[in-house]
Amino acid sequence: MHRTAALAISAAFLVFAAFSPVSAGTPILNTSSFTVLGTPSVANIGCCPTGQSVWKDNLNVTALGLVILVLHASNGQTMYVTAATINPAAGGNATAYDAIFGVPSGTYSATWFVMASSGVAMSTATTETITFV
Repeated sequence: MHRTAALAISAAFLVFAAFSPVSAGTPILNTSSFTVLGTPSVANIGCCPTGQSVWKDNLNVTALGLVILVLHASNGQTMYVTAATINPAAGGNATAYDAIFGVPSGTYSATWFVMASSGVAMSTATTETITFV
């Protein structure tokens, strides 16, 4: 009976290990995985304002990141949240373009950061003041 239970537990660990998203060579994701280069900004691209930010992949592997842009009004209210993806090569840079639709004219606090699709933070936040006319 104990041998059967031990075999079942061993089989479960083997299956878990085979499908585990982390391997020995996978880097640990943390807030230094990506670093913003320069100052993020908002510019009109085509039809609408777009948040632009350049990020450096500090990992030793290509990493997919979600660049989140959050706009807050002067009273602290969250007015808009948008996301763009970047996928720079190890040690490389990528530019994120976060489209912004329907935000009223005014001055906002714009905060950019990168996170993994799992929700783990991959950068520190960078905040700039922006104005829509």
